[in-house]
Amino acid sequence: MRPYFLERRGFRNRIGEFVQIHIKADRDCYATLFDFTSSGSIQILFPNFFMPDNKLKAGRTYTIPGEESGFKIRVQGPPGIERLKLFATTRDIPLFTENYAVESFRSVKPGSYSVTRDLQAVVDALSDNAWAESQMEIRIEKTIR
Repeated sequence: MRPYFLERRGFRNRIGEFVQIHIKADRDCYATLFDFTSSGSIQILFPNFFMPDNKLKAGRTYTIPGEESGFKIRVQGPPGIERLKLFATTRDIPLFTENYAVESFRSVKPGSYSVTRDLQAVVDALSDNAWAESQMEIRIEKTIR
């Protein structure tokens, strides 16, 4: 299995700009998109309140957020490197308990290692060909006024 970003070498964005992320997989899978922000927090961009179904069909391009999704992603600061990590499994294994009534996007507090533990538990339970990951860096730049 191979999930991947269509922007292969990453990209640059200025604070305040809106972005879309395009992903694809070569097999049907269930995906989670993590954003390790330049401020040190971790946001789960997909699935979310607006796009709760994280099943990807093989060969189809998915855009986060899509035109009809009802939300936008605006680049935040501070300037620096942001890392996106796409994690996919062949089975529907919920990585987190979602409570979208509380927050539309799940976030992980700095210093919390629950994401790492949760992912490691999933990986340990799966065979090597039942999961895959991909990552990309984004350079966040200051807005020129």
